[in-house]
Amino acid sequence: MSVKRYTVEELHRLMSIYFKRDIQLLPIGNHELRRHQVYRITIGEASHIFKYYYQTGYANREIASLSLLNPRLDFVPRLVDHGTFDENREWILLDIVKGVPFFKVMEEMTPRTVNRIYYEMGERLKTMHDIPFDFFGDWSSEGRPLLENPTLEKAFWHHAQRIESLVENRDMPDVDLLKSLLESLRASSKAVLKKASPVFCHNDYNARNIMVARKKGLWQLSAVLDFEQSMPFDRAFDFVHLTLYDFHHHPGAEEAFYRGYGTTPGDPDRLRFYLLYQAMKIATWAYEVSPDYYDRALKIIKTHL
Repeated sequence: MSVKRYTVEELHRLMSIYFKRDIQLLPIGNHELRRHQVYRITIGEASHIFKYYYQTGYANREIASLSLLNPRLDFVPRLVDHGTFDENREWILLDIVKGVPFFKVMEEMTPRTVNRIYYEMGERLKTMHDIPFDFFGDWSSEGRPLLENPTLEKAFWHHAQRIESLVENRDMPDVDLLKSLLESLRASSKAVLKKASPVFCHNDYNARNIMVARKKGLWQLSAVLDFEQSMPFDRAFDFVHLTLYDFHHHPGAEEAFYRGYGTTPGDPDRLRFYLLYQAMKIATWAYEVSPDYYDRALKIIKTHL
């Protein structure tokens, strides 16, 4: 469900009232994605990251994730504060982390350095996956399950509701192919989505959400960002974004990542299932805004369906 999209002037006024002092807001996020707004906020002498969410569900996942991870891991941003405007319009405040986005500086790195960062990405993801749960799926900001008796299959289809609706009701190119894929996923999900243990999953793990910084002249992974999709889920889903966005472009990255992770991705049928779902998800938005992504999504679907 979408919520009011405040202007920067309105956000400035609301946060000034909340902190009882004047503040400064500098836009720094990808606001065109229309999921949230991200600003650098300065309150007196201190600066933080301020995120205001357009849609419900994102904030509670990020709050739950960071509340869990902050005491355990030193490579995630610290949650400083969170709250709501007008009852349900959520925001969070984070510490600023050092570094620059990995995907923005790859071109100035040697292939060996790029693969070393992917190795470190594998290590960090394994650390997060080592946190076990007793349920799958969406959770509240307090870390409680939002579904009753959530199996992996139930949690997956709850998460996929919006994409199902878009495929079935949106007029777009190749809609018959997408509907055929959706039916195929529905028919196979009971057999494929079983025998998994719920662990902490990032669910948007790729180079866009990795920060890197130089230390003694060497690039190193400094932080993992953006936990708004994160929840207890099947670890295999965390490999899909890498397969789609990263490994395709960087020879050697896949092998380096799984060496860092310590094992192979596992069940190929489940990975294929998630890969097809994610390609379908990409296709539902990319045909309007990103023809390259749309074409790549359709190619994946036609190759694997």
